[in-house]
Amino acid sequence: MNTRILEQSIMLVLVNGGIDITNKNLLQKAVIELKPKDFTALADQDLFKLVANKIKSDSIYYSFELMSDTQHQDVIARIEYYIKLADNGVFFTGFEDNILKLKRFNALKNRVVYLDNINKSLNSVTDIDELEALFFDNLNAINNFENISSSKQTDLHTLIALNASNELESVVHYQTTFKKLNESLEYKGIRAGTLCIVAGASGVGKSSFSLFLLDSIASLQPEKQSLFFSLELDKIELMERYLGVLIKKPYSQMTKSDIEKATLAAIERPNIKVFDLLDYPDIKYVHNIIRHSILSSYSKPISVIVIDFIGLVKIEGYRESKAQMLEDIAYQLLSLSKKLGCIIILLQQVNRDYYKRETHDIVPIASDASDSSGPEKASSIWIGIGRHTEQSGHDPNHFELVCRKNRHGLMNFRISLEFANGTFRELSPHFQFRRPVKRDDENILNVL
Repeated sequence: MNTRILEQSIMLVLVNGGIDITNKNLLQKAVIELKPKDFTALADQDLFKLVANKIKSDSIYYSFELMSDTQHQDVIARIEYYIKLADNGVFFTGFEDNILKLKRFNALKNRVVYLDNINKSLNSVTDIDELEALFFDNLNAINNFENISSSKQTDLHTLIALNASNELESVVHYQTTFKKLNESLEYKGIRAGTLCIVAGASGVGKSSFSLFLLDSIASLQPEKQSLFFSLELDKIELMERYLGVLIKKPYSQMTKSDIEKATLAAIERPNIKVFDLLDYPDIKYVHNIIRHSILSSYSKPISVIVIDFIGLVKIEGYRESKAQMLEDIAYQLLSLSKKLGCIIILLQQVNRDYYKRETHDIVPIASDASDSSGPEKASSIWIGIGRHTEQSGHDPNHFELVCRKNRHGLMNFRISLEFANGTFRELSPHFQFRRPVKRDDENILNVL
């Protein structure tokens, strides 16, 4: 199949597939994978933009309605052409494969153009030393070719020079309302494009803490939205926990007045879009989490994404070990955070056995992960969380977090919070937890 027919096969489905719900995922894939410049004809480029806007807004559209959305006669003529093809029963199989073929063809075409430009520049050189220098400068780019069409300068000398002259785009940091965390991060906040792991044992409060952390970041970004992918709790359970986080009172203990107060507080916050397994059963696969995230970003920029939790996410058809799969998932999500310029908070389960360590530290370390320590490699920030139990003799409301890894600043800082049934409160300077009950070492070890 030549590229012109390839382009037409894709456009035929895009123009005529807007009312078929079963096509929704495929249409979204086309919008994510392709760009207008992947099509040769200018009219098809404009038509792709027109259809992409419909798909991004999640609209159902009829092919003939597209003509009312443009005043360009050449685009209208293309729409009429694709409608006529469909009416005549013209149909191409392998829509998804054709998307990848067209994408690959354009990448290869860009590579050929790039190599041709190198060849021309080398042919004009007469000095042997200069020729050798040019050759080796381009050799690495040829071997590691990814996106030749990009005109951005990526060599370190250029970046250093731009940075010195304040011409380099500044790195975005997200501040939080979490005062102690801000202090520990030297008031810079969390860098955009960060994958942050929050790890803890089952029942310790990971989901509630992630809502607390999400709110502390998102509330300072009113022009952006945040996403929560929940593979455990449904949206009603999440709503109850979020309302509890907002007014620092468990939902089960709220009066009617408390619920009204929490509801008003929630309305004033930036929107949190929830994806649970009940409404979005496809989120158990990482490529669908990525797809939903990218499509959501078309309507409004994203500040934070929470995924609860990584141990339940899969790669469809993956044949390697689960440990390797989770590492690959983490790196895919890291790439997503950089693409969207947001923070991704990834929750991770740890083994309960870490309580038995000689230090009796209630906060886990990366090697305590129950499925894989692979996600820790991809993360820029790794936070372990834990809290005391009644059996330990300590105050069970004593919740602790320790930053075990931070690529962009201080690490190994420890922060204590007051915990009460899924809600969190920062401590006043004079707050003291209940003193531990005195027990002999043997009894403590037996309890632990």
